[in-house]
Amino acid sequence: GITNVSASIAAAANSGGGGKAKFQVNGACFLSQTAQRAMPFGSSTGESTSFSYITTYMIPADCKLVRVHTCSQSNAGTVTLKAYTIPDATADNTAISNGTLLQTVSVDNHNAGDPFEFTFGSTGTISKGKKFGLTVESDTNPNGFRFTAYFEEV
Repeated sequence: GITNVSASIAAAANSGGGGKAKFQVNGACFLSQTAQRAMPFGSSTGESTSFSYITTYMIPADCKLVRVHTCSQSNAGTVTLKAYTIPDATADNTAISNGTLLQTVSVDNHNAGDPFEFTFGSTGTISKGKKFGLTVESDTNPNGFRFTAYFEEV
């Protein structure tokens, strides 16, 4: 499921620590192929060859993508994650190529059952209200694949 982002941001902002609000979103699906696929965010387990209402996440505050944690059911070899924003004027169900690529991060030897961290840091600011998408590609089929994306307010 999806973390209650509004509550998470409010709690972090009001924690008295003076730090920047952090929030996360997660998803999972069954990937039986290696081609680039858009990952679903909490509302579905179906990945896709396009960005849609299932494979995009509405950004709740100006932020940056900090990291993504993943785990797969099967050895996947090299796994590549790509972070995108999707143009506001683009209707749902648009080709991945219509997105704006923010950053690409890869991890070698993505072994079954092991947690992996993909560190992002060059995505720049993702504006509040933007649609965000995450794709995955791998050397071999990861089968069950789950992820959690961590953002920090800017």
